[in-house]
Amino acid sequence: MTNPNARPYVDPVEAHNWQLYDVTGRSGPITAQRWDMLQRQGPAEQVVDGSSYVFAPRRPKGQRLGTAYNRASKIITPCLRIRDSESDDYSALRLRFSKQYAAFSRLAMHGPRIRLYTPEALGLPLLDVVELDAKTGPAVFARDFDIITIEELTQQ
Repeated sequence: MTNPNARPYVDPVEAHNWQLYDVTGRSGPITAQRWDMLQRQGPAEQVVDGSSYVFAPRRPKGQRLGTAYNRASKIITPCLRIRDSESDDYSALRLRFSKQYAAFSRLAMHGPRIRLYTPEALGLPLLDVVELDAKTGPAVFARDFDIITIEELTQQ
């Protein structure tokens, strides 16, 4: 089922020169072969209920998607700016590293919830999780989505 509010997730990401790639049914780290498959598949045009997506930078012409992701992820990360952790904007909120930002690498839509997270399979010790209600989530995501440097994240 396609969410009629799907572009509010894709458009803010693309406005930051990043894209979403469908990784539904795949868990754990993305191998070089899977990055190549995602590159051939192309970025998602919309967010679909029951699907999961990885955030990746728009790659420079001639550069492989996996290379662009690996280079970018060492210095910048997708995030949601947290205005008020007690706000009703969030169905669930777990901040492990910063009180101002929730950093993540994936977006999943499952029924009434949008989940922003980093898979635990990647072995990262500090994992943020944000869940947004499907009704208010598009506006919150469009308003607060950003790409920040790892330095900004760690200075909190």
